[in-house]
Amino acid sequence: MSDSLYENKNSFYTTTLLPLTAEDKQVIKKTINNYYQANNLLIPVLILVFFLGLWYFIISLILVILYNVSVFSTNKKNEQSLNNPKVILTGKITKKEPPGDGTYIYLGQECFEITYANVTFPVEVGDTVSLHYSQFDTKERGVLLDVEKENLPSP
Repeated sequence: MSDSLYENKNSFYTTTLLPLTAEDKQVIKKTINNYYQANNLLIPVLILVFFLGLWYFIISLILVILYNVSVFSTNKKNEQSLNNPKVILTGKITKKEPPGDGTYIYLGQECFEITYANVTFPVEVGDTVSLHYSQFDTKERGVLLDVEKENLPSP
């Protein structure tokens, strides 16, 4: 089920919309929780900075507040993506960087970061992969949910 809103100008991959699975929702919820875990470090540091002086404390407090506002906004978008279908991009890898690790792959000219996707198999240039993303209400790609390597029979 392909959607015309996602018709891309890049002919190197196809776009498909599918419902989120329970595993996909778990990945999104884990991502949401990870953002707030930074406060476990920021709050004690903020308390230590309090003893260095008022100005350091005020500057640090402003930075912690700005971080939490940003996290709140991002998490709201991620929570809303739980109600949207996922976007699956399928195409052949045309380039990967760095060459050994392959944490960035290219489908045509477009770069995709797969560093945090826990890919347990090697991906090489020429492999066909499917990248599963959550979808925000604005039709933008959200959290990378999964990377699948297609096993196509040889001609």
